[in-house]
Amino acid sequence: MTSIKELKRYSILCEDGMLVIDATGKGVTELSVPEKFPCAFCTKNGTVAFFDEKGRLYVTLWTTMVHGILENAGYERKNFKIPFSDGKTPFDPELSALYHALFK
Repeated sequence: MTSIKELKRYSILCEDGMLVIDATGKGVTELSVPEKFPCAFCTKNGTVAFFDEKGRLYVTLWTTMVHGILENAGYERKNFKIPFSDGKTPFDPELSALYHALFK
């Protein structure tokens, strides 16, 4: 993996209103995407969130390789809320499977 395009394939696209399950596995809520920062990223608890050039938000596992891809593409570090860095997981079965493949 060497490009933002490839990185997106191994990331979860987060959209306003997508359903998420809380850390207990019992409560379901809607995700609220934070203010958009095109070409920016933020990290927390081993998770990285990044906005692409169109302002779409993606989340994946934080690694030195991911960091290098983002920095080499000119992405800037910003502070914003990172989905799934607090124990919540996607409700959608396909996205949940991707989440567990990435983070477990």
